[in-house]
Amino acid sequence: RVRGRRAPTKMEHSDADRKFSCKVCAACFKRPEHLKRHSKCLHELQRAFACPTVGCRKRFSRSDNQKCHTR
Repeated sequence: RVRGRRAPTKMEHSDADRKFSCKVCAACFKRPEHLKRHSKCLHELQRAFACPTVGCRKRFSRSDNQKCHTR
């Protein structure tokens, strides 16, 4: 199983497809939920998920990132 970004395909997304743009930075997204996740994680710095390991003080804005760190 491969983690991370996929290799680019022949059909690249054009900027016209990306209708939802961030007001803070230059990021653009095709779907509103991706813009919402981007804003929550990067600009609002909400870190609701703490690492359960004793002594580790890392916090994460997304539960999937916290679970990956714990594994």
